[in-house]
Amino acid sequence: MVDDLLPQPNWPEGHQKKVNDFLTFMESQPQFITTQLTLSTGVLLAVKKNLNH
Repeated sequence: MVDDLLPQPNWPEGHQKKVNDFLTFMESQPQFITTQLTLSTGVLLAVKKNLNH
């Protein structure tokens, strides 16, 4: 679980790109199921797939 993914006024310059790159990376990982929630400051929930079944 990762939080603070929605833009915040106190983020340093360039931080939004890092967040976007991280989200793109996580969503491209075939071993994870991910979902983004717009709760509070933004949450990503990632669950590892069981590839043995």
